[in-house]
Order: sequence, then C-alpha cells, then structure tokens
Amino acid sequence: MTPRQRRGVLLLVIAAVGAVIVFSLISNYVSDVRKDVDPKTEVLVLTRSVPQLQPIPPDAVRTKEVPAKWVGAQSLRDPSQLGGMVPSSDLPAGVELQEGMLIPPPALEKGQEEISILINADTGVAGKLRPGDSVDVLATFDADQTTKSPASARTIIRRAKVVTVGIPRAAQRPGASQSQDVQAQQAVLVPITFALSPTLALRLTYAESYASEIRLALIRRGDESLPLAPNRREFTLPPTRARLPDATG
Repeated sequence: MTPRQRRGVLLLVIAAVGAVIVFSLISNYVSDVRKDVDPKTEVLVLTRSVPQLQPIPPDAVRTKEVPAKWVGAQSLRDPSQLGGMVPSSDLPAGVELQEGMLIPPPALEKGQEEISILINADTGVAGKLRPGDSVDVLATFDADQTTKSPASARTIIRRAKVVTVGIPRAAQRPGASQSQDVQAQQAVLVPITFALSPTLALRLTYAESYASEIRLALIRRGDESLPLAPNRREFTLPPTRARLPDATG
C-alpha cells in the first residue's frame, strides 16, 4: 500500500469516527428535547375573546396539546369542566383557561334584589373584588353630641354577594378645600352592586346615608359559611341605631 493510499484510508477512518460522534451528539440532543416535551396533554384554549360574565360559546373553545410538565394544576382540560361558568374578567383569544378565571354566573336568589352603592377604592378592597365574591360590609359612625352617642363601628351586613363591579370614577373628596391640589381633592369611587334581601338592602341604604365611612372586607372563597367572630359584630354601637335589623336578616 502506497503512502497516498494509507493517507486516504486514514482520512476515511477519521471521517467515520467523526460521523459516529456527530450522530451520538444529535441522538442525545433529540432525546433531551423529547424528555422535555413528552408526555403531552390537552388544555382548553379560547379561539376568540369572551367578555366578562358572558357565557362561553362551545365553538369559542378548542383543545391544544402541550407538554404535561408545563401545565399547571388549575388548567382546564375538558370542556365539561366549564359547567356553565363565566369569565370573571374579559378574556382574550388564545388564553389557556384556568379555574381561577371562571366563576358561577351571578344570579339573584328567591327574595333577593340588586342594589348598588359607590365605594371608595381606598376602603373597598380596590382591584380585588370580582363578581361572585362575598364581602362583609363594615360601617363607622361619628359621635353624635345631640344624643351623646359615641363614635362607633359595626358589621352592617355579613357575606354580601357581589353581583357586578363597575368602572372606577373620580369624585370630590368630602371636606376637600379648593386650595388643595387635584389629587388630594379627588377620590376614586367604584360602583358595587350587591344581591341582598329587602331588609339588608334597606340596611345598606341607611349606612350609605348616615355612616361616615363604609368599608368592605373580602371573604376568602370557601369561608362564606364560617361564623363571624364575636369581636367583629360591633364596637360601641350608638343607642340611637340599636334598632337596625340584624346583620344576618
């Protein structure tokens, strides 16, 4: 075998070894990628946007295959999981549906009526309220020198159901002077609609008219049936208002 032939054989051997190494590297890479994307599972995805509190049409949902390791526990995977639920906020097309995005459709129970009041965003759990939430309505009353009633605070309504949350609007703060800057003068008010019995609707109207301030305490979902702590019922309730209907009425 001539030197030229030996060089040719050596180059062939080197090329073969290089091909084996490259093939091994590619195989390992493909195996790693496959481990990342397999196994796969299906999730529900919106094909078009759905407004807040509107039913989700069947043709607005499709299934999409994604790696199971990237799917959260709250992701919806079967159309039967929708169960007549509605979005708690506007949902854009392409969003993957999750449990926290959907709530039961707001509806009045027998004997209930809707009533709306303006709540200061600073005292109304600003940005957190969603239709279907439950809140405790708390009110404070100023001292009354005429009747010698002390300043007081009490739970006006327990577990009031939120039906809708309106668009925030700016309003003049009570007692703000013209010399104050615009931000100091303005308060952000949010219209909140509740589903209440006639008695509690009247109670809320009374508080809106006579309370110095109304606050909302958001109840964690699932805790609606828990009893109210005794020290949250009232604090030095004025005698002149002792005949208000009970908060559970």
